[in-house]
Parts: sequence; structure tokens; C-alpha cells
Amino acid sequence: MFVSGPEGRCRNLSSPWSEAGDSIAVLRDVKGEQIHLWGIDCPDKNQDFGTKAKHATSILIFAKVMEVESVTTDRYGRTVAPVRVGDTLVKEELIRQEACLGVHPML
Repeated sequence: MFVSGPEGRCRNLSSPWSEAGDSIAVLRDVKGEQIHLWGIDCPDKNQDFGTKAKHATSILIFAKVMEVESVTTDRYGRTVAPVRVGDTLVKEELIRQEACLGVHPML
């Protein structure tokens, strides 16, 4: 179950539905939305360390209020955005935990 907060803020009350640690799902304005974390690349679940990446992302966002600032939409229709939980920028924490790689923001 996902619940939206004020504009640009989302609350995720379940583990994300995602194929990798760099993709999460939220409900914003009573509508489900997939968000690809801007500026990182995590292994897919069937690749080495894919489960670690997904688990690390889940721990960071589970039942937390998230700030999402859309940058663009990718070819799969997902919102591409940096996501912040409190003072933590999710992509920076995932890089610090070695759960993903930082990539050029335009990739």
C-alpha cells in the first residue's frame, strides 16, 4: 500500500515493487508511479549483488516520507528523480553502501 503526502512528497508503506535497487514505486495523488533513482545504476535482481541492491533500497525507503523531484521520464515511462528521505539522498547512501554505481546523470 502506498500513500501520497503533500506535493512532491510520497510515503511508501510497503516494500518497493522493483526489478532493481535503482527503481521504487510510490503512490502520488492516488496513482501508482514508478521512480527510477536519478544518477545511479544498480544490478538487476538476477545479476550478482542485485538482491543486495534491492534490499538496501528497501531499508532506506520502507514506510518513510520521501521527497521526489522529477528530472525527466525514461523510455519505460518511469519518472527519473533524485529521492530524499529526511536529510539522506538515497543515491548517495546506496553508493556509500556499495549497493550501486554512480553514473553520469544524463545516462
